[in-house]
Amino acid sequence: MAYGQLKDLLHTVTILAGPNGAFVDDIVRLTGKSRRTAYRLITLAEELGIPVVSEADYTDNRRTRYSLEPDFGRRLPNLTVPDFELTTGEAIALYALRSASDGLHVNSIGSGLQSAFSKLSALLPGDLLDRLERVQTLFLPSSSLRKDYSEKDELIDALIAATLQSETVWIEYHAFSDEQTRRYEIDPLHFFLDQGGIYLFVRTSYYGDIRTLALERIQSVERTQKKFERPVDFDPEQMRSVPFGLISGEPQDVRIRFTKNIARYIREKTWAASQKLSDQNDGGLVLEMNVSGLLEVQRWVQSFGPDAEALEPPELRQAIAQAHREAAELYR
Repeated sequence: MAYGQLKDLLHTVTILAGPNGAFVDDIVRLTGKSRRTAYRLITLAEELGIPVVSEADYTDNRRTRYSLEPDFGRRLPNLTVPDFELTTGEAIALYALRSASDGLHVNSIGSGLQSAFSKLSALLPGDLLDRLERVQTLFLPSSSLRKDYSEKDELIDALIAATLQSETVWIEYHAFSDEQTRRYEIDPLHFFLDQGGIYLFVRTSYYGDIRTLALERIQSVERTQKKFERPVDFDPEQMRSVPFGLISGEPQDVRIRFTKNIARYIREKTWAASQKLSDQNDGGLVLEMNVSGLLEVQRWVQSFGPDAEALEPPELRQAIAQAHREAAELYR
């Protein structure tokens, strides 16, 4: 049932619940609807099991008076539905969220969003619903860099429940660094998305530090029913502001030179809150920033090929040089 029809129905039932009921003309006058719509609303109320009583009123040209059974009418509260309207900006935000989540391939999240939007659609006036569907055509779901979590629904549900209930869990985690699977006791703190993947901030029970785990590398979850206190100084927004922080390490200052071929692209984005850009005479630029660990930065710089050169620190420059030499050997 659409929002507008629901609102008209409740208004009609409230009118019929009055001490003397109402004629169809009264419903037309009070709701602003046509006679045909008024009759349709009465019929709809009857189909929904609301005990509508109809009787001829001989004192008023034998017009039919409609009312509710007395006991039902006395139990009936004042039924109203608030006006529901979204601004264009709010509509765009909702459908942008939906579009962004389409590529996650998480059945539990996807089905929840689908159910939520179905309920939302049922509450919207017809004209607003049409407008929202037009807004939806502005967005295409991201099809790149997305990861498939379709086999991890139960695992995700368990982690979400544990996070919401501040419950410690045991996990088996396949580490990227050494390709080993280990068992950890963790406190799950906060989920976040990055480049099509789902990640989780956790506190390890053994070390007591906060780490970032990739959801696809969690092999199993075992809940413990043991509650934990969230760290008072934990700020997920602040942690997310650290660039290249998915693989944590010691903070490092880096300097990278980019050629003029991609200098414009580098200028268009904020890579770190601490970044400093220095224009070069040849049209290129140098990016300086502080990062958490070097492995992600190394891969990022390598992705630009000859258009990016790591200047500092020396270990980053050496690692990239070695990676390029090994890559070049593949094409001899």
